Amino acid sequence: MNPLNSNVYNVIQLSDCHLFANEKRKLLGLNTDYSLSLVLDQIQKEQLDIDLILITGDLSGDGSIDSYQRIKRKFDVLKTPVYWAKGNHDKINPTKQILKDDNYISFYLINFDPWHIIMLDSTISGKDFGEISMDDLEFLNRSLKVINNSYVIVCLHHPPIQMPNKWPNNQVINNSDKFFEVIDCYNNIKIITWGHTHRAFEGNRKGINLFSAPSTCVQYRLKNGKFVVDDQLPGYRWFELFEDGSMKSGVSRIQK
Repeated sequence: MNPLNSNVYNVIQLSDCHLFANEKRKLLGLNTDYSLSLVLDQIQKEQLDIDLILITGDLSGDGSIDSYQRIKRKFDVLKTPVYWAKGNHDKINPTKQILKDDNYISFYLINFDPWHIIMLDSTISGKDFGEISMDDLEFLNRSLKVINNSYVIVCLHHPPIQMPNKWPNNQVINNSDKFFEVIDCYNNIKIITWGHTHRAFEGNRKGINLFSAPSTCVQYRLKNGKFVVDDQLPGYRWFELFEDGSMKSGVSRIQK
């Protein structure tokens, strides 16, 4: 908790790091290893106390063991619990092999009363678009039944809604109707947040706050229906979660 306010939980969301086996490799001209280090340095300067870190997918850009080993070393320095949601570029076997001890992989239920965080896996092997499996949907419903007196955050990699500005449908989970059938049965869900889009977003659906996190590397935007590199800088999303169920959120980006 924030040492200046013991009633606040501080949560950091990072997404789409895209590290490679070769730490000098670039994604669209940007060294992803270096940009992640800059973002983590900024977090250490700006955040007095962090209760946990959420990574909403694509830790690795090539699924290599070397990339996950380097990611783990970087986050171990923060000495903060880290929870990972699998992204479409992640490979489950090296992820479990390297991040098996003090890191937790979706699907997973995180308890820090009076808040709970549900981490889901929205990936389909070999596909860019997402889908939430029946196992995950059942886990989501089962968890929400148990924690119906808590305030809830749901995390996943892919957006469950159509993003603004005619964002391509193949970037969204293709069974969002099934997802929201479960979500709409409960009134204690405060936040749904995701990654994948390499772009920060804020919205609202039926009173639930919707967020996406910027990438720790390249940011995207749409131009004439195609993805192009945006001039926004890498960054992270932060949340302040209060005991009465209210919250604050914002995005911080590295400086030029």
